[in-house]
Amino acid sequence: IVLGMQSWGLLLSPAVGGLLAEPLKHYPSWGEDNVFLRTILQKYPFLLPNLVGTAIALVSATLLICYVPETMPEDRLHRIV
Repeated sequence: IVLGMQSWGLLLSPAVGGLLAEPLKHYPSWGEDNVFLRTILQKYPFLLPNLVGTAIALVSATLLICYVPETMPEDRLHRIV
């Protein structure tokens, strides 16, 4: 499953990144009514794909921590706290 998901990620990530990169150039109506958004996206045209990637990574890590059980035996597990 992991290798299959990695393959999908390698296939879809550049496409999604390309769609989200330079949003004001590709979608001029974005940020018409929001000066702050327009200013940020003009200054940092590749911010949106990075924010989306960060959000996906944070959601994935959170789901992993919450729902995947620990497989290492308790006697070998070193507690940080």
